[in-house]
Amino acid sequence: MKNATIKTIYTILTGENTNEADKLTCIRELEDEFAKAAEKASAKQDTYDTMRAVVLNILNDKPMTVAEIFTAGEGDWPEGTTKNKISYGLTHYWENEVVKIQGKVNEYRRK
Repeated sequence: MKNATIKTIYTILTGENTNEADKLTCIRELEDEFAKAAEKASAKQDTYDTMRAVVLNILNDKPMTVAEIFTAGEGDWPEGTTKNKISYGLTHYWENEVVKIQGKVNEYRRK
């Protein structure tokens, strides 16, 4: 969002600016920002959904480290997938579908 828009919003909120055209412009810019944020969140969720499918296809009863999972999924990962993102997904999104085995290097297997 532009700095000028933020200043305009401030003047509208403080009552210094009562111009309806300025209000509508700010509303449109805010709606654009909300749409961008929603699109970004949706793309992120799509990426994690694709990663989940790959991870669950790889995991079985044999525990694997994140590095092993990453290597095993070579070629199947969506663009931008990193070991850190896989680790985050395992511990924050898919924790109900995998078992974390604590160790010097954590390992994971399917439930």
